[in-house]
Amino acid sequence: MTWFYGESLLVGSSEREFRIFDVSYSPEGDPMGKFIVNFYAFKPRDYTNTINLGQIKTRDKTEVVRLIEKFMWAEPDPSYNLKIGYTKKGKIKKL
Repeated sequence: MTWFYGESLLVGSSEREFRIFDVSYSPEGDPMGKFIVNFYAFKPRDYTNTINLGQIKTRDKTEVVRLIEKFMWAEPDPSYNLKIGYTKKGKIKKL
């Protein structure tokens, strides 16, 4: 059996909420590796000026799904230290 793998797994964005997430797996191909989920905010219509809101590392795939759903559809859990974002007018706000 041939296995194919890569570090970058999934990237998604919400233009409505001005949020981006990026899921990777590191070290690449290592069964003992971890999923790394990076969270970003961007100014409306400007993906070039993103702000890193935080990073979570986990080995649990279910946790990755839960983190992405919570980040994209609801307010992030304060314990994840995702503290800033943008309003629809491009002003920085607390999440």
